[in-house]
Amino acid sequence: MGQRELTAALVIEGRQLLLLQNTKHGTVRFEPPGGKRRPGETIGACVVREAREELGISILLGKRLGVYATETPEGPFDVHMYFCSRSDGEPRICEPNKHAGFGWYQRGDLEHLRERGYLVPNLIRALNDLGKYLA
Repeated sequence: MGQRELTAALVIEGRQLLLLQNTKHGTVRFEPPGGKRRPGETIGACVVREAREELGISILLGKRLGVYATETPEGPFDVHMYFCSRSDGEPRICEPNKHAGFGWYQRGDLEHLRERGYLVPNLIRALNDLGKYLA
């Protein structure tokens, strides 16, 4: 069996990235909307589903930024990160038991969150590849 898979939707508007504040597992981490791929579900369908479930928005799947390994309290995962555009809806917290808030973040904000230990590991690994889209 291969590595377990997660997805992440990189929604960028006005050079700012949409991130959720994750409060699961007793830690605070900032992450893009996304989650575990279900059996038989395509990566693209998972990206779209997770954005709808977590933020109540409809998105259009764009190109893949890359696949980044991450370690979670549940073990190792490969995270498939895709650029997405919002097609409908205003972001809102739909799973308050998992997310305390959301916001739009510039490159400097991401660096600050990384330095303070608040960015999820896969987003830290993707920062160099992602940075030019947020400059």
